[in-house]
Amino acid sequence: MRSPYLTALFNPLNIATLMLAVAAGLCAAWWLFPLGLIVWGVMVYGIASDPSLRRMQMMQARAPMAQRFQPLFDRIERAQASIYNTVSDSHRRVQPILEPLRDEVDALVERAYQLCQRMTVLENYRSVQAVNDNSQAELFRIDTQLAEATDPLVKREYEEARRAVQKRIDALQAIGTQSARVEAQLSSMIAALSGVQAELVRLHALGPELAGQLVPAQQRVLRELSSQLSQFEQEVARLSL
Repeated sequence: MRSPYLTALFNPLNIATLMLAVAAGLCAAWWLFPLGLIVWGVMVYGIASDPSLRRMQMMQARAPMAQRFQPLFDRIERAQASIYNTVSDSHRRVQPILEPLRDEVDALVERAYQLCQRMTVLENYRSVQAVNDNSQAELFRIDTQLAEATDPLVKREYEEARRAVQKRIDALQAIGTQSARVEAQLSSMIAALSGVQAELVRLHALGPELAGQLVPAQQRVLRELSSQLSQFEQEVARLSL
């Protein structure tokens, strides 16, 4: 995927500006060429530093995730886009007041993406293991052999084998439980971001003074979501050990 600067360099308007600068320098006055280069450079930088372009590039660069998380995260990205558009379309006096909320949402969505990516590794492992899982049958076989064993050394070996199988079962169950919790958290995040987006529309209409008074309440909502994500990150880190 192209970087923002490559996208800006190959923008048709920027290419036309560069060609015009070269033509003007060759055919008219030499000083028009460096002047045209300055204009071209400003245009390239302006497009490359466009927040909407950078956000789009980041979204396109995101890798797919486990199917149970992807539809929910897609909805989170749509809520993020709606919030971005609402802030961008707001009145110039209100926009600086709302921009911190937009930035917090962007950071929150990126953290949710990273969490989903870490859970995707675990969930894919669990799914693959579940297809060929014969752990219960293996436990039954070990229990039968353990009951029939009389030699202490043989019994100890079977007990260790049983603990290993049970540990594998517990680990897969823990991943399944955590995946379900992450799903629920993503659903909660969708609802919260939809609420923030609706409130931003209202703040847009209230004007800068009232908007400034009500923004902290929405910041608290986003920070609570951030705190919840921190807890999930710690839980997933423990699962990954």
